[in-house]
Amino acid sequence: MKTIEAEAPVTPEGLLTVQAPGVQPGAHRVVIVIDDYRREKQGRPPLRFSSHPATFVSEQFRCRREEIYDDDGR
Repeated sequence: MKTIEAEAPVTPEGLLTVQAPGVQPGAHRVVIVIDDYRREKQGRPPLRFSSHPATFVSEQFRCRREEIYDDDGR
């Protein structure tokens, strides 16, 4: 037995189309459960980042590429 869980649109005429990947062609016993809860597409809220002032720990502290990586760039 295989279980396929998916969201699928139902047309105003009541037509529901389902793809069953990996299922052999032929007659099969199928059970369809319609959840009463209708999911409306909701967009995700935009990400909100707080800003914090950033300063160097000291004036001598620098993170220059030449100081971090070797001559071969690693």
